[in-house]
Amino acid sequence: MTALRASRKVAPASSPALRAWAAERVGQDAVEWAAEVTVAVLEALVVRRSSQSGPTEVAGARGCEECTLVALVGLADEGLTIVTPEAALDDARVAARADIALERLLRVAWGCHAEVQERLLTLVQSSVPPAVMMREVRYLVSRLTACIDQYISDISNAYAEEQRETEGRLLAGRRRVVDAVLNGAPAPEGSERVLGLRWTDHHVAAVGWSSAGNRALHTEDNAQRFARQVARAFGGSSLIVERGDHVEFHWSLPRPESFDPGVVRRERPGGMRLAVGFVAPGMRGFVASTRAARSARSIGLRMGHPPDVVEYDEVSVLALASSDWGQAGEFVRREIGGLIGDDPGSASIRDTLCQFLISGRSRQVAAAATHVAPTTVAYRVRRAEEMLGRSSTTRVQETILALQLAHAFPELLEERSSPLPA
Repeated sequence: MTALRASRKVAPASSPALRAWAAERVGQDAVEWAAEVTVAVLEALVVRRSSQSGPTEVAGARGCEECTLVALVGLADEGLTIVTPEAALDDARVAARADIALERLLRVAWGCHAEVQERLLTLVQSSVPPAVMMREVRYLVSRLTACIDQYISDISNAYAEEQRETEGRLLAGRRRVVDAVLNGAPAPEGSERVLGLRWTDHHVAAVGWSSAGNRALHTEDNAQRFARQVARAFGGSSLIVERGDHVEFHWSLPRPESFDPGVVRRERPGGMRLAVGFVAPGMRGFVASTRAARSARSIGLRMGHPPDVVEYDEVSVLALASSDWGQAGEFVRREIGGLIGDDPGSASIRDTLCQFLISGRSRQVAAAATHVAPTTVAYRVRRAEEMLGRSSTTRVQETILALQLAHAFPELLEERSSPLPA
């Protein structure tokens, strides 16, 4: 290393302690040479990215120079274990927190490596006897390659670890803000920036979970992609809150008419069930839509044969009627006690009677809805009245609601039914 000489004096970026350590092993001239190489590399990167130079290049100076010093010492001492300097790892952590692409940071590392290798090869060619030149070149390239491999691996790992921690802090912060608002607290200052939503917009919430019952989605990427696609279609923004076995989606819309349930159904990832709230304005709308989506999910989890997408507007009556699960069961058994058989025949009679009453006692409409002949509808309605012990013209609304509850939640027909999940 005695042949290394800096052609100009530059301010060092590495720590005094590391420079002193390196100077003892490879000499002060080599330490100054490393500082010059670092400046040359960063100047070249700034010129190449003159319109985009930023924190990565500035923060990379110390890490680049210290990596170069360790490499020089590693060349002089073949037994030295190469350890990536902490400054280079700090650069990676800063880049991750600032959301700077890892590729920009690695470009600095590769730039330093290429510049150091090129200069040292030039020096070897001009100062090493031909008889040993090939051996020296092989050693030089092999040792520098080991250094850069170690650096790239450690820098990438540090970046990824910091990115995970940063994302975890961000997600936790978002979850805290959402929970506070849902619990009635005023929105904290800066909450719009944290969530990426505007409280003054219209809001709609949804809850997604796995149809297999083991996870909200197959991968987090599916959830992110789904949320972005829906937001793009609505011309709004999106937010995801992880809840363990399910995921909450929140969309902020500039106009209420922007919302189209068909988009949610079309973009829904395979293997995912969805419960969707309603569109409502402001922070109160955010809270109301979230509660509606959660209620719709509870209904979907209870249904014997739930659809892939449960819209609150379609199950709102069921949600209200089943909010007290025990009372709902008592109501069903009291209103349609004669029809509570769990056999296919009883189920057909219940469904036919329900469609008949909903249609305003139209046999034709009920027949089309149940895919049977009008005469079959008439027979089943007559049979239902016999089993109920009363005319179907009495307590019509109560009968319809009890039949709808029994269809959605067959277990309500049983004497004992477990509580509705929260």
